[in-house]
Amino acid sequence: MEKEISLMELKEKLKEGYVRAILIIEVLGKPPEHVSQALRTVLDVMKQDKNLTILSRKIYRPKKVKGSKGLFTAFIEVEILAKNFIKLFEVCFDYMPSSIEIIEPVELKFNLAEANEIINDLASRLHKHDGIIKKLSMEKEILQTKLNDLLRGQPIIEAEEVKTELGKKEEENKSEEAENPTTEEKKEENPNTEEKKEENPNTEEKKEENPTTEEAEKKEEKVKEEKEQAEEQNKKLD
Repeated sequence: MEKEISLMELKEKLKEGYVRAILIIEVLGKPPEHVSQALRTVLDVMKQDKNLTILSRKIYRPKKVKGSKGLFTAFIEVEILAKNFIKLFEVCFDYMPSSIEIIEPVELKFNLAEANEIINDLASRLHKHDGIIKKLSMEKEILQTKLNDLLRGQPIIEAEEVKTELGKKEEENKSEEAENPTTEEKKEENPNTEEKKEENPNTEEKKEENPTTEEAEKKEEKVKEEKEQAEEQNKKLD
């Protein structure tokens, strides 16, 4: 929060264990309007922090960074009053100031429990950040290797222990497609009725190719009659 404090009130709070300090928070980016807006956002968040009291603040205008491609830098100078040294320590991780200067008190005293809390908090945060950095570094190496393989025209092969989340999702999608073939694939595997009709002629065509028993008997009778007639004609000629 932000409020004006008298000199007497300030001295009383310092006796209670409060710590007075000056923070410099810097932002780098582009365009300059976004840089200024980012600093104002940080300041608004600090105003909502119940463990901090903002005594004074000053925002500096963005300046272009020499030798950069359109980047701008700006910073804000904030004088704060932290509830205790532990809260001031947390400020370093929450707002990531580029510089911090403790003004008062001249001597800082804290017991063993407070010292352990500070050390354990530091170790926990460093361990968490180290894990994030290692994960990002590994993913970067994997992506760099894939890119190099693509540029050389080589197939991409992923080891099981270093597969990225994207690679795993692609494999899951492929397995689902293999288990559930599309309609076109099903058509190719199972030809439609029309194709089957062409391969297997209908019953009427089969009947024409293979005559029934009755038709065969009729033909035999005709042949016999023709033979008998031919024999009778031969006898008459004799």
